[in-house]
Amino acid sequence: MLNTTHRSLRSLLAAGFVFGACVMTTFAEQGDPLVPNRMVIETQNAKQRSRFIASFSEQFGAITSVDSIPATGFELFAYTLPVGSNAEMVHAALDAMMLEGTIVVGELDYEGSSGEGRTGSLWLSSLPVNDLALEEQYSRSLLGLDAAWTRSMGAGVVVAVIDGGITPDHPWLGGRVAQWGVSFVPGESLADVGNGIDDDGDGLTDEQVGHGTFVAGLIHWVAPEALILPIRVLNSDGITTNFRTAKAIHFASTHHADIINLSLGSDYDSTVVKRMVRFAVQNGAVVLAAAGNRAAEDPREYPASDQFCIGVTALDWFDVKAPFASFGKKIDLAAPGRTLLKGGSPVTSRAIIGPVPNGIAVWEGTSFASAFAAGTAALVRAQHPSWPNEVVTADLIAAEIQAVLGNTGPNPNTTNPEYPDMLGTARIDASLATLLAPNAPRLADLNADGVVGAIDLTIMLDSWALGGFGLRCDLNGDAFVGAQDLSILLSAWNEG
Repeated sequence: MLNTTHRSLRSLLAAGFVFGACVMTTFAEQGDPLVPNRMVIETQNAKQRSRFIASFSEQFGAITSVDSIPATGFELFAYTLPVGSNAEMVHAALDAMMLEGTIVVGELDYEGSSGEGRTGSLWLSSLPVNDLALEEQYSRSLLGLDAAWTRSMGAGVVVAVIDGGITPDHPWLGGRVAQWGVSFVPGESLADVGNGIDDDGDGLTDEQVGHGTFVAGLIHWVAPEALILPIRVLNSDGITTNFRTAKAIHFASTHHADIINLSLGSDYDSTVVKRMVRFAVQNGAVVLAAAGNRAAEDPREYPASDQFCIGVTALDWFDVKAPFASFGKKIDLAAPGRTLLKGGSPVTSRAIIGPVPNGIAVWEGTSFASAFAAGTAALVRAQHPSWPNEVVTADLIAAEIQAVLGNTGPNPNTTNPEYPDMLGTARIDASLATLLAPNAPRLADLNADGVVGAIDLTIMLDSWALGGFGLRCDLNGDAFVGAQDLSILLSAWNEG
């Protein structure tokens, strides 16, 4: 790891798989830490909620609702343990309440993190890394991006980046950042800056600043006409909570995200995260997540190991598993994620290169493999502007795209015989993946007829002054159809 300087979906859905009303949870004594004095509860109605509050308060004292996920019944409660009580007792009480029908779901909240934050992988800067190196990094040829870009640029697709902060005006994001992003980190904005605090107590301050911008930059590089929707859940040390992650997935799904990337995870298999992943997939989103950088099969990371999420691990330039990359039967895909260092400096032809605040840097990790996969998924999704339809309904879109990505690239078993069926079904290949469908429309080709002209202008004028999230005529991502969108359309006039 870089640590030198700065710091089958279809079958499940077809079977009508649903989560049980009562899901017993596991009390984790090791692994990611508990969020102190926080629990996640799902109730079906006000009466059940009141009954829960009364029952819990009788056993442990008063509780306070501190957050919720709109229209889902999930709520985050704060509690204070009386003398003689502990978190394991709370866990047992919640399980008993689920069995009794007092609540639908009850679990303690746990932390999660970026894989790079977990293992101390930091980006390298002030090195011979420049725009040319970024454009010529090995992933470009490995993924066949030049050929893929002749068939799709990702236009019309919204990619939610659930991560750290973001630098929206960075040149390597090309202005393709939606203005309806949000931060769920208490007291922190969307900006990719540090807070000057060692939040995780590891002796390093703000070590994951740049992570969100780097991930978003790689996705934009692969799918340059897709729109990035930034949703911040990681603090500047790379820490989130399961409730925060779940709320972000729900926000992405209800704010028109077609692709949702989570370059983060937790070793606690949270029910609320599981439910929000399923919610997003049912509503037409493709959810991808990083497998983790533990160089092990166990512990698994979630949501990457969830059956409705596409888990992505990392390979190198020869399609050999990166030394740090987690693996296992639950992993679905692989993508480039390794960087080679010699004498403490990166070999730029063997590096993962992307944007960070105020510059360009080198990094490595499964976070970035997931970003490459998410960008490729955006290219494929853009080739199907008619989805959902009667043939491919919203709940089958993720399975369709996973099948394309998983059946077109080389199988990692060939170059990794010691990891049989543990690195996914394919290393993504954008060139081959985009061969299976007609060319995607370009950004201003609103009627998808292959040319930007009078019909597109008419469509835009019919939508003039409309506001809202995810409007096809909102070409600049400001949730409003106006003069800037018209300017983009006119600048592309007669382009095919």
